[in-house]
Amino acid sequence: MVYTLTLNPSLDISSRMSRLVFDDINRIEKKQLDPGGKGINVSRMLAVLGVETLPIAFYGGYAGKQSLELLSKGGISKVHPIIIQDETRTIHNFFFDDGTPPLRINEPGPSIRLSERKALEDFLKKLPSQKDDWLVCSGSLPPGVPSSFYGTLIRNMRRIHPSLSVALDSDGIFLSKGVKGRPTLLKPNLWELSRLVENPLSSWELLVSAVKRLLTKGTEFLLLSLGEKGAIGFSQSEIVWWVPPRLKVLSTVGCGDVFMAGFLHAIGKKSDFSEAVRFAVSCGTAKAAVDGTGLPTRSSIRKIRESTRLISSSQISLKGEALLRPLRFERE
Repeated sequence: MVYTLTLNPSLDISSRMSRLVFDDINRIEKKQLDPGGKGINVSRMLAVLGVETLPIAFYGGYAGKQSLELLSKGGISKVHPIIIQDETRTIHNFFFDDGTPPLRINEPGPSIRLSERKALEDFLKKLPSQKDDWLVCSGSLPPGVPSSFYGTLIRNMRRIHPSLSVALDSDGIFLSKGVKGRPTLLKPNLWELSRLVENPLSSWELLVSAVKRLLTKGTEFLLLSLGEKGAIGFSQSEIVWWVPPRLKVLSTVGCGDVFMAGFLHAIGKKSDFSEAVRFAVSCGTAKAAVDGTGLPTRSSIRKIRESTRLISSSQISLKGEALLRPLRFERE
């Protein structure tokens, strides 16, 4: 079982247009509604992969009700909503045929009351966890939830449910305070990792050193997502870098969440660490080739997996230096 926790979910409205013009009418050619939020996206992809999942999220108002209906229609029959008084936020995604980068407009999250947060905490304390189960903590925290929430939650879950593994995928203060709870898995990108360690990652040696410090604090895995360059996986005993084939990118929305789902699926199937990173990269890449907030198929993932290549151990440090060089120049 993979439990996903989404404290600031959304109703995602994705619209496709030929182009964006100002002081004139913009006509939407295609519109799609999806239940949104990072943890929700992880659960949606896990359902596609055939993994049992239970999304746990704050939901309120009409947007919350719509999101729950969409989850049910999407094949997720089990959801544990914490019903709140305020309205679930709406996110508008606009995609353009003329190559204009996607435009995302996010509403602020609802304010969470103390009684609503307590209802969540009470449910999590009684979570029926077993060995090999995961809890995924994803995304930002809404108003009314302290920035230290992830760190406190992870620490408590390790004490109450010692067999449960916890993944954390967030940024900024939510990530830096969440790490103090010692999650099993972290999934930052380069910028998020740099902010987390409060140090410009100007060389491969500095990057590896920063990751090793995190791994010695109780974290078993760190997955460094690199977009079209794939991902570097760090464990207690190895470093692997898988690079996907080049594809036409239609939408990067949700790629990191699909990547996370792929890794958890593979680890749950007892794949070794390297193969789990490979499958995660294949999933994230397959998502980029899908329009809007849609999800990739298992067949498209398998096809990409066959073309995903492993950087040899002798080349990782050289490739790593080349990867970091543009960032170093940018900071200088």
